[in-house]
Amino acid sequence: MSIQPVKLNEISDPPITKTTQSDGNEAFIQVLPGPLVKVWGLTGPYDAKNREWEGTFYIRPQSETETFLKQNSKSFDIALPPGDKPGVRPNGWDENVVPSNALCEDRRKIDMIPISRLQFLLEKSGAKDGSFWKEWYEAKNIASKHLKVTTGKGAVDGEVEVGSGSHELDKAGPDEGHLMFFSVFDGMGGTIVSDMISKTLHACVALTLARLKQDITDNSIDVETLTKALKDTYVALQADFTEAAPAALRGLITRENSSPILPGLNPSNFLFGATEGAGCTACSIIVDTQLKKMYVAHVGDSRAVAGWWNKKEKKWRCDVLTEDQCGDNPKECARRLARHPPEEASKVIYDRGWGNRILGTNDVVRKFGGSYSVRPHEEENEIWNAFQTKQAFNFFPKITPPYTDTEPAVDIRDLSTVTEEELKFVTLATDGIWERIASEEAVLLVAAYKHDPTQGEVSRMALAEKYPLMAPGEDRKFPIQDLPGTGSRAEGSWTFEGDADASTHLIRNVLGGSDKEWRRQVLSMRESASRQMRDDLTAV
Repeated sequence: MSIQPVKLNEISDPPITKTTQSDGNEAFIQVLPGPLVKVWGLTGPYDAKNREWEGTFYIRPQSETETFLKQNSKSFDIALPPGDKPGVRPNGWDENVVPSNALCEDRRKIDMIPISRLQFLLEKSGAKDGSFWKEWYEAKNIASKHLKVTTGKGAVDGEVEVGSGSHELDKAGPDEGHLMFFSVFDGMGGTIVSDMISKTLHACVALTLARLKQDITDNSIDVETLTKALKDTYVALQADFTEAAPAALRGLITRENSSPILPGLNPSNFLFGATEGAGCTACSIIVDTQLKKMYVAHVGDSRAVAGWWNKKEKKWRCDVLTEDQCGDNPKECARRLARHPPEEASKVIYDRGWGNRILGTNDVVRKFGGSYSVRPHEEENEIWNAFQTKQAFNFFPKITPPYTDTEPAVDIRDLSTVTEEELKFVTLATDGIWERIASEEAVLLVAAYKHDPTQGEVSRMALAEKYPLMAPGEDRKFPIQDLPGTGSRAEGSWTFEGDADASTHLIRNVLGGSDKEWRRQVLSMRESASRQMRDDLTAV
């Protein structure tokens, strides 16, 4: 008996799909048996020895993808206290964060305090016993008694009342007003700066506003005075953090250790070293319900956009409240270069493969932290010797530091003026969101969601026609991109799957819109491949 070999049909290689990384560079995805997803591309500066990267991962089941997408989503409702009247105040917010880094570097923070408590903050502001911070947290607890949160990994599990303040909100009168702080922070080089700024910025700004409010008599704050006060607050907070390590070097701590067990260089010295090189952006909206004002303060490339409904035109208007402060913004480049001698211009901002960046490495011109772009070279080396922290950036030529700063861009909006437009919502998000969608698309997606969150799949062109936007003015803020449904933003579809909150709906569409399979593949990636394809995503 003879056995004749059977020739099997050759299995063709699975197709390769071209896509983009979070920085806009090309990437390639291939689905393999398993099921597995393989992804690869180029990254890093042009002068790097090896710019190639790749990764292969098991594809998560659809149910697991949905859980991962919704696990941090929450919705908050602000209940009016007894006797209070509706007015210029948010009635709630949605928030969600989908991490990319193994340790998510994004932070978001929302705080509310009664204006009647500002006097107590003033009284405690000079105390060195920490009583100011105790008063701040107590003031927040008062307002938190009137918050209701819906959680449950994106599903409605019922309302849970939060907050346990010991003071009654209505004791100071029903119309006292509140300060309401909404911020997102994008950490760089770790989480330590985004952690610290998110825990302290609102309190410092509240104290600044308290000082201004005690001097007003006509229910208004001078715009120039407020702008300068906010800028001074941000700069002072930055100085407090960046001066900690040099202050320690000047004798506030010592390198001596009396312990016979621990090494001669105290382990506690590493606390100072941990802040070196790290930084964060900060994008804040402050609502003063007493003065009916909205203050915008911003450093970095996170962004805030507002959606206004024009009752006369029956159209939405995208109001971009902030401008990305990055090296590719011509205005920010000119502002930065004006602070350095012309002969140093080519070293201050240049492109090593990521676009224009400060010292070729840092993509934002304004931020908190970032000691390597702030300190003189000699001081950086001294800190390295004392605290055993080392950054590659401290080897870049630094002739006239600082190269970044923390002076915020400030905008003030009067919400008391009656016009034909009504402010419906504000979206705050870190740059991971804006790498994938334009400001106008975000307004369109949230506006359409609020009208009908279960529309299903809608083409980008059809949605732009169904919910028309007002034509933008000539003073569009950087970056100026194609409008929804036009040019590069005309192809593909959005999806409306009945998400329980607007932030999850927005992030879902950032991650591929109606392309569920692409979203599942990208959310299945781990480790460095995850960060190459998407940044941490935070939306409020």
